Amino acid sequence: MHVVLTQNIQSDIRRDKLDIILRILSIGNSPVKKTHILYKAGINFYQLSRYLDLMLKTGMMEQINEPFLAFRTTEKGRVMLSLFGGTELEVTEAPDFLSKVVEAEVRKI
Repeated sequence: MHVVLTQNIQSDIRRDKLDIILRILSIGNSPVKKTHILYKAGINFYQLSRYLDLMLKTGMMEQINEPFLAFRTTEKGRVMLSLFGGTELEVTEAPDFLSKVVEAEVRKI
């Protein structure tokens, strides 16, 4: 029996924290409002607040005020997205130092 997993955000399969972070970073490639991130990432407001706070503190996302209050992915966020986004890596396959940093920051959420 083969099971094929798709990126259906409405599924009952739990996503890990790195998947959610990468999803938010990809959504923020162009300036986007909080509510758009919320719906496109398929997370609730509490989760969005925690993840967005983490990404703002670590410099992966930035808040902009013109032409409207929005958020966008920074160069640092794009680097993370390129490192983890294009592959099917498990966190355990990441370089030790990077996986420890990501894991430590995500635990704070």
